[in-house]
Amino acid sequence: MSRAQQYVFLTSFCWLLLNFTLGSDARKNTSFDILEQMSQLQRKECELSITKKGIDDSCNEFPVALENCIMRCVSPECYDVVYSADPLEEGEVDTMRRKQYNKCWKREIQDPGESHSLNL
Repeated sequence: MSRAQQYVFLTSFCWLLLNFTLGSDARKNTSFDILEQMSQLQRKECELSITKKGIDDSCNEFPVALENCIMRCVSPECYDVVYSADPLEEGEVDTMRRKQYNKCWKREIQDPGESHSLNL
């Protein structure tokens, strides 16, 4: 994991831990809900870091370019496996690859340090 990914993961984990221990509603959440919250938080943090820093102007040219950059930021390994050969294009909706990406990301979160590129 890169430093940026570690930061996003630790921030997400701390936020969820705080939410879980302090919020009574959080105790009712299933593991799916928690993973979904982590995903949303990581996506927001990546989007903010991409748009604020202006690291790669190509990320801000079109909405789909930003989406590709966000997915790459959240999980470079999963992005490479699912999208690198054929990135999303403007107007394209590919639910099958989105499901593969999400499945890979969830495995990555549940099993850090393992390669998640196989058996999507």
